[in-house]
Amino acid sequence: MPRKANAKKAPHSTNIFFENNDLLPMLYGDGDAHLKKLESMLDVEVVPHGNMVSVSGNKRDVVISERILMQLYDQIESGVDVTEAEVAAAIRMAPPVTDAEVEEKPKRKAKAAQKRETGGDVVIKTMKKTIRPYSHMQANYIRSLYDSDLVFALGPAGTGKTYIAMAMAIYMFLNKKVERIVLSRPAVEAGEKLGFLPGDVKEKIDPFLRPLYDALFDMMPSERVVQMSETGEIEVAPLAFMRGRTISNAFVILDEAQNTTPTQMKMFLTRLGENSRMVITGDLTQVDLPKDVKSGLRDSVRKIEHIEGIDVIRFSDGDVVRHPLQRRSSRPITIGITGCAPRLRRRKRMSRRNSMEPVRMMAAAASDSEIEVVVSIHDKRWQTVFEDAESVVTQYVQTLLETLHDLDRAELAVVLTDDKEIAVLNETYRGKAKPTNVLSFPAGEETHEIPGLPLVLGDVILSYDTICREAEEQGKSAKDHAVHMMTHGVLHLLGYDHESEADAEVMESEEIRLLAEWGIPNPYVIH
Repeated sequence: MPRKANAKKAPHSTNIFFENNDLLPMLYGDGDAHLKKLESMLDVEVVPHGNMVSVSGNKRDVVISERILMQLYDQIESGVDVTEAEVAAAIRMAPPVTDAEVEEKPKRKAKAAQKRETGGDVVIKTMKKTIRPYSHMQANYIRSLYDSDLVFALGPAGTGKTYIAMAMAIYMFLNKKVERIVLSRPAVEAGEKLGFLPGDVKEKIDPFLRPLYDALFDMMPSERVVQMSETGEIEVAPLAFMRGRTISNAFVILDEAQNTTPTQMKMFLTRLGENSRMVITGDLTQVDLPKDVKSGLRDSVRKIEHIEGIDVIRFSDGDVVRHPLQRRSSRPITIGITGCAPRLRRRKRMSRRNSMEPVRMMAAAASDSEIEVVVSIHDKRWQTVFEDAESVVTQYVQTLLETLHDLDRAELAVVLTDDKEIAVLNETYRGKAKPTNVLSFPAGEETHEIPGLPLVLGDVILSYDTICREAEEQGKSAKDHAVHMMTHGVLHLLGYDHESEADAEVMESEEIRLLAEWGIPNPYVIH
């Protein structure tokens, strides 16, 4: 959803000139489709006049539009094609515009630091194409694949988890960093029984590995894929048959890992041999295992992600780069609370029966108590605040909700991030160009009225940098201040507010009471 321009400010405009007219058809797109994409995503007006483009709108949006157009022009000038998807990606990847940049003309060439910030330093070259990141999280994913021997990629479909992993496998093989590519996937049907599958082991497992093959054929000539399969340079290894092996000098991909059991995952992780890389992908909201079987992916990530050399990349529905409908449809499918993409349809603030009693929210079709908390750690420094961040935050929020309300079935997300990411969210959805300690994004009202589904509360997002800075200034521990801000954010999702003095008094007294139960002193007393 495009941001609305601030009506109080006069529109700002600038003219951008390009030297080579031959490159402009690709820059503008068919029927000026690329310029229209800029208009819709940044809420600016873009008008082409020959080799000049006029951009009008909020000054901050005009600056970022000019930067993106110059970046795309340089890309075309270097021989790289630009599609509408890449225009959208450039907009998503653009770093926030600082106040200093608003006051000065954007540089013609991006600095190296800015290039890294936008992901311009991470590409993967394969035989048929060069893979570029379409989001900041994809850029982080590619960097992790270059740097780490074991990478977990979690998130909804369409975020590039499998495709990028396959691209890196091909790159590593072509550059002789590994001798073969090993593909594996648990043979679990998604909601239907396929029955008996004829053929040998490879033919039986092939239907489950089709997404991996699709990526292979997209990046390598088909005859080369066939040749590598025949020579064993590409190996299909059914998960059930990997016990007892040690896989060395290989790039190993385990796809759909949410459908592994803890025993299978432990067995798979111990297959990693000398000079091998391993990538494990999965979506923890799409588990097809029987209800009484725990996901090995969820179990293993919780236990080993703090180990040095292991990277965990968590994608959200905001990172979906397929058709736009995929991004929208992934929200209800992935329980509506993934990662850092706030809901655009805000819930109205809930009324209270009286100023001292918070409203009780009951989930439809309530059964046994089941409160689901999804914790996404976007900045590993949070592990210095909480020894086991995911487990501690999950336990605290579950206890908090059980203490405050009789919620039998509820879901919410907690995102632990940094100043850079929370500043983008704060500016995009609140119009404030600065980081903050906590943001709360309530789910839409429609999520409260779906019979049989848990109550989706929304997202609470915390910034490591701001919370640590404030804790130091106020003489508190970072952990105590983080728990306070987490409580503050959850209370917002439950209808509390502090817009009036009376509401603020109610909210603050509730925070003091709840924190005291955890042995945390009054947060409003500055030491």
